[in-house]
Amino acid sequence: MSGIREQKKRATKAALARAATEIAVERGISGVSAVEVTETVGVSTRTFHNYFSTREEAVAHHIRTVMTIWPREILAAPEELDEITVLVRTAFNNIANGDGEELTYADALILSGSLSNLGNMAPHDLLLEGITAAATALSQRAGYGTMQDEHLVMVHVVWVAVSGAVLGARGADDPETAFRPLIEATLATAEKILRDGLFELPDGV
Repeated sequence: MSGIREQKKRATKAALARAATEIAVERGISGVSAVEVTETVGVSTRTFHNYFSTREEAVAHHIRTVMTIWPREILAAPEELDEITVLVRTAFNNIANGDGEELTYADALILSGSLSNLGNMAPHDLLLEGITAAATALSQRAGYGTMQDEHLVMVHVVWVAVSGAVLGARGADDPETAFRPLIEATLATAEKILRDGLFELPDGV
């Protein structure tokens, strides 16, 4: 019974953090209120404060959650898949399809680093943590004990593809609808770059 209760608590915490992030991405961190967040989720404001002391804490929780999904999926991908396939496929599935844990357009903004309206939260530090974690997961798949520079570059290539799709969608009347075909196109380009070897690490790296 306690297991079900804990699972419900985790789900409530995740829902509150996601709702806060959706609002923050749209209006900035100053536009987030516990009242609106809890109305969106369907719980009391007291429940919000049971989990988070500030709105910044709620948004940071969701950002960290988003950043852990990609590394986890990289490690869980079938062993027979090559590194590039794993990297591109997991990026697309997590962002565009939301397999199991549906990511939103706001999550894509997080992954792209387009978070300038979150004030002094330093979301780019969280972004770098996520990119490093994804590269480390890719290195682990390849049998390395530590992150390899080659894998960090590969992750950055895919991250740039995500960022490009976000920037392209921003000018559309309906960014969320425009985002999916753009992410398909930019990830296809990223895969071609990785497979054709169109980048080289500098000497000594």
